[in-house]
Amino acid sequence: MNKQQVTIISDNVLFGGKQPKIVVIPDNDEVWAYGEKEDPTQFSPDKNVIQVKSSFDMKDMNKWLIHERVHALHFSKGIEQYADDKNPYPTNTVEQAAYKTQLFHLIREGVDIEKIKTDPIYETLNKKFQRFPQIMQSYYDEAMMEWNRQIKFEDAKEL
Repeated sequence: MNKQQVTIISDNVLFGGKQPKIVVIPDNDEVWAYGEKEDPTQFSPDKNVIQVKSSFDMKDMNKWLIHERVHALHFSKGIEQYADDKNPYPTNTVEQAAYKTQLFHLIREGVDIEKIKTDPIYETLNKKFQRFPQIMQSYYDEAMMEWNRQIKFEDAKEL
């Protein structure tokens, strides 16, 4: 069994056989479910599809696909769990998990918070949500703590 087969098997187990498809959508297409939404990606739970805008710079693909896959993972556990959170964006349970996982990935890639703040999406959300910078900083701090725990664990395994 090769690495790709293992990844597909683990994804199918992870998503309970409901692994989302990834579809590239023209920016002006009516399929883009959320109209004025400026994010380069979105998860469409009714179709179990991660949509990617065609104009999206593919070099940044992973950081957003990770975010959307967390949405899909939560959805695969049941619509009740996905839709039941009464907290607003970006503090609901699913968004917290998606952003923290995304930030953890960026930390692992060596990206610091100052670089993240220069992302156009971050800047847009910053304008829309007054507390967004504080919320993202707290999510980043939690992701950094998790990263540090894993580094310490890896260091201890080597002893």
